[in-house]
Amino acid sequence: MAAEKEDPSYVELFDIAKNEKIAEAALPAIKFLPRTGERIFVPVKGSKPWDSYTVRAVEYFLGESSPGEPSLYFVKITLYVEESK
Repeated sequence: MAAEKEDPSYVELFDIAKNEKIAEAALPAIKFLPRTGERIFVPVKGSKPWDSYTVRAVEYFLGESSPGEPSLYFVKITLYVEESK
């Protein structure tokens, strides 16, 4: 039995004020990507159930495919966010 090819593509949230990655998820698990200016809610543990962030920029990082496949594919999508007030 051949091993399934893992999809290395993922989405990360990067807090620009704290200069750190705050969340990451596999790209196939994401059904919607927010655009610049939109808010995203991230579940947290503790007294409040959600943290709210505003998307300030979006970057798409591409990789090269194997011969015989489409020439480019997503490797990583980074949403640069800051905490919403």
